[in-house]
Amino acid sequence: MEAVVLAGGEGSRLRPLTERRPKPLLHVANRPILEYVLDALVGAGIDRITVVVGYRGDRIRTHLGSSFRGVDLTYVTQENQLGSGHALLQTRDIVESDPFLVVNGDNVIDATVVRDTIATHEAGDAVATAAVSTSRHPQDYGAVVADDGYIEAVIENPVDAPSHAVNAGVYVLPHAIFDALAETDSRNGDIHLTDALMNLTGRVRRAQSDGVWLDPSYPWEVLDVTEELLREHGDMIGDTREPVIAESARVHETAVVEAPVVLGEDCRVGPGAVVRRGSCLGENVRVGPGAIVTRSVVGADVEIGANAVLHDSVIGEGVVVGPGATLSSGEVDLPVGGRVYPVKIGSLFGDRASVGGNATCRPGTRFGTGANAAPGTVVSGTVEANVEVI
Repeated sequence: MEAVVLAGGEGSRLRPLTERRPKPLLHVANRPILEYVLDALVGAGIDRITVVVGYRGDRIRTHLGSSFRGVDLTYVTQENQLGSGHALLQTRDIVESDPFLVVNGDNVIDATVVRDTIATHEAGDAVATAAVSTSRHPQDYGAVVADDGYIEAVIENPVDAPSHAVNAGVYVLPHAIFDALAETDSRNGDIHLTDALMNLTGRVRRAQSDGVWLDPSYPWEVLDVTEELLREHGDMIGDTREPVIAESARVHETAVVEAPVVLGEDCRVGPGAVVRRGSCLGENVRVGPGAIVTRSVVGADVEIGANAVLHDSVIGEGVVVGPGATLSSGEVDLPVGGRVYPVKIGSLFGDRASVGGNATCRPGTRFGTGANAAPGTVVSGTVEANVEVI
């Protein structure tokens, strides 16, 4: 069976983390989300994969290349991001299998979810099958109404969700889905795959699975998903009962690294520094003497100065945190996408942002790409891209 991976979206609710990369390339537990998806497909025996790219799709092409774990990748570009159905429609002349698999490229899944969805489809008489999971925030997804194992409706972004059951973004579909998509009207400018799914002639089966399905839709959920992967699904990363430290990384003998953590290639953790559980450091991260990193996700090529303190923060690539700077954590009402969410969070840094020595970032501070705060400043709220706080 062949698969189509929908990887064209930005993930706007994750800004500033997605200002320079699409959500599928966002790192959780030191790997891009899209790599977990491709691992799941290859692990389930999929031998032909088409990836639909859109927003900053060149970065996906460059990162993955022409194959993944021996499976050839074909790329299709969705020039305008007009919904999941529109994205799938771009592959109409490429997909040969009937049925075939479709998966979202921006959710962390494992091979079990893929296998269970295929097995459910093959064991029944449905025209299509969709995996269903649960979420505490069903209003952010397609809420699923099902009866006796069959899906009766998928309500996109409901105000009042009928349950916590949501569309997990893993489908087995007939080739007839392309005709259904071509006849599906857009809503709010988007063509929804789930609208075409429910317009198929025949029943749609619900697939339940005990496999992994995790979706970091908001910046703080990057921390939550990373922590869950480290604590509950360490087999997807390594043996997280001990710190997972790349061969080329170096940790000073007086430093403390608490499991579960992941340290990428060429990391350096200096004398007396502490990297606490739940943290991940990307490639070539420098943690200075006496610095403390607690439950934070740190991108590649980041410099953390001596005695700096990071709590519950997500740091993009190429960021500089000056010596003695403090990224404090606490409860804050964080506005995202027209809503306000009460969360516990530290700071969020887009790529190449920086904060000077002895500066303080209050909980919920967001730095856009290339933003900068001068030494000794106290920063809160949002610092837009390339803006300097003095």
